[in-house]
Amino acid sequence: MHSLSPERSRATSHSARIVVADDHRVLRLGLVTLINGQPDMRVVGEAATGEELIALYRARHPDLVLMDLRMPGPGGVRVIETITREDPTARIVVVTIQKGGDAMYQALRAGARGYVLKDVSSRDVLAAMRTVLAGGQAIPPAIAEALARRLAQDDLSPREVQVVRMIAGGLSNKEIGARLRIAEDTAKWNVTGLMAKLGVRDRTRAVTVALRRGIIDIEDVFALDEIAAPPTTPRSEPAAR
Repeated sequence: MHSLSPERSRATSHSARIVVADDHRVLRLGLVTLINGQPDMRVVGEAATGEELIALYRARHPDLVLMDLRMPGPGGVRVIETITREDPTARIVVVTIQKGGDAMYQALRAGARGYVLKDVSSRDVLAAMRTVLAGGQAIPPAIAEALARRLAQDDLSPREVQVVRMIAGGLSNKEIGARLRIAEDTAKWNVTGLMAKLGVRDRTRAVTVALRRGIIDIEDVFALDEIAAPPTTPRSEPAAR
């Protein structure tokens, strides 16, 4: 994790404080140089991983985060969820190469207020940042249209997202039930329901579609320890009819 010196921070205290997060050093440096060349902005820290960004936000409380979605560690969506859960006023602009409707849908639903593509001009990136800093949202028309189409689709419930993460981690219906403290039959019903929403017939395809749509990240496969450990005896629940 990289941060700027206190001396520079004090010297430009009137400017909006920005944190830049991207695992590609050259791209990150380009964004930092662009921002620091503006009279109303200054970079107060840089991050190359999801963990670094979360820690940096907690330490610096910047006015805005400019971040990529694909970084080592927790995926961008999970990082946004963590930051906005701890600070609902957080202003986050995603700058990414991902044009897919599902990726942007997940990022915006998680709390991002702006979404720009890396192939746009520097002027467009700065305009999006200033819009969000002013309290607005920066979503280009083409992305807004794709988002509207995505919103028309069925969405997974929080419980179903948990279940598909556990499926990605290789857990059986019985193990899923134990983790969620529900009966095995109820867990099986949850698995069947989420597969129907995703339009698939098997668990492998469910994980593939969930990854492609951005519902889960590949890191979710290794994050099952964040879910509460199972009790000694799962609470019995009648299977849904």
